[in-house]
Amino acid sequence: METIHFHITRKHEQYVAEGLEEAIVTQAPTMDELLLMIQEAVALHFEEEQQLPTILVDMNLTELAHA
Repeated sequence: METIHFHITRKHEQYVAEGLEEAIVTQAPTMDELLLMIQEAVALHFEEEQQLPTILVDMNLTELAHA
């Protein structure tokens, strides 16, 4: 199965995860909640598939710290 990469940024008091290979976007007020939301969004996006893709997350900590 494929790997879905997500890039995380912080916008307007929310963490935002955007899928790079697939049009999947989700957000949450905390990083813990965001990671759960990413898993849920991927599961919903691929609900017809036999196996879910691997999730790979990258973030720019400097960008997040200054947001």
